[in-house]
Amino acid sequence: ANTYNPLFAFSSASLQSFARIARNLWRPTSTPQQNFKRVGKFLAFGTAAPLLYGTVARAIMGDDDDGINKYDKIPSYIKMSNFIIPAPFSDGGYIKIPLPYGYNTFWSAGIAIDNMIHGNKSVIDSAADVAKTAISGVSPIDPTDQGAIAFVPTLFKPIFEIYANKTF
Repeated sequence: ANTYNPLFAFSSASLQSFARIARNLWRPTSTPQQNFKRVGKFLAFGTAAPLLYGTVARAIMGDDDDGINKYDKIPSYIKMSNFIIPAPFSDGGYIKIPLPYGYNTFWSAGIAIDNMIHGNKSVIDSAADVAKTAISGVSPIDPTDQGAIAFVPTLFKPIFEIYANKTF
């Protein structure tokens, strides 16, 4: 973390969050059976909760004039990184609460399964969304978003973005 922090902004925070997640799920003082049980429960809840939640949110939000559910109109990247609270007395409105980085990977896996079940996304697109969430949550470098520019240190990134005709 000390090597990457001067080069990439907030790299120490992302690397430390990954280490914290690993420590929370896999404890050296526990037996392997206890660790596997803990990880299994976390994975099961983390992926099953969004499935149930998506069903409830669809029921609360309802369909719009076009017959498309208002929950399905919320972009996937918002649903994968935020906890959505439907506002039932507004027209498709919602409140979003950001999920913690790293842990939102499990939530996004459940959202991806929910999107596939309801026909909103293909398997490939859903897998790519989960991979992007996982990488961006625990890595200071996000190659899924900007390609090679993601590996350029933060100080020099605007220069390379201007050269590549990217906005910053």
